[in-house]
Amino acid sequence: MVLGIAASYSVDGSVRDQVGPAGAVNAGARSRRDALPLAAMLAGTFAVGALAGDHQLIGTGLDMGEAVVLSSLSARVLKLAFGRQRPSQTTSKGRFGDGGDSFPSGHTTAAFAAAQVLADELPRQQWGWRWLAYGLAGATAYGRLDSNAHWLSDTVAGAALGIASARFVSNRRQDHASRVSFSVAPTSGGAVVAFAINTR
Repeated sequence: MVLGIAASYSVDGSVRDQVGPAGAVNAGARSRRDALPLAAMLAGTFAVGALAGDHQLIGTGLDMGEAVVLSSLSARVLKLAFGRQRPSQTTSKGRFGDGGDSFPSGHTTAAFAAAQVLADELPRQQWGWRWLAYGLAGATAYGRLDSNAHWLSDTVAGAALGIASARFVSNRRQDHASRVSFSVAPTSGGAVVAFAINTR
């Protein structure tokens, strides 16, 4: 995870130049547009579950919602701790601690949290739905780059945070041998992010 974020940070500037427009382009409308894949995942899961009378799928939708809330709150804490400026605000990818809210991408965090819960809780043979969920999450990440709202490393960190949060929710619900826990706590100098894996 850390290596992926570091690798993406090294190309933040070049990706911004290739993908992002110059400055913010109707940021509010783009933010709503970039939230549509997540809305489609959540609404689609509940709709299919309700139409099919599938209480397990409705439960999966509730777990997705829980993971979205947990991951979004964690992302908000990290945004406050890192204070990174958005690419629409500065051309310097290293502007941390300046009161910005770019790192990590909240839209990407929430979308990958929902996608990962869906992937964890669906039967393995339903791989098509997994690809669709990850595709929608990936589209969210690309949308944030295209909107010039985030650096590439913001979206990679958001995806990692979303997946970790989803695994926490899924493993808490299911009787797996491996338990993953995740927590974020603010400190006076930033934040502490902790992962724990119990393999017993």
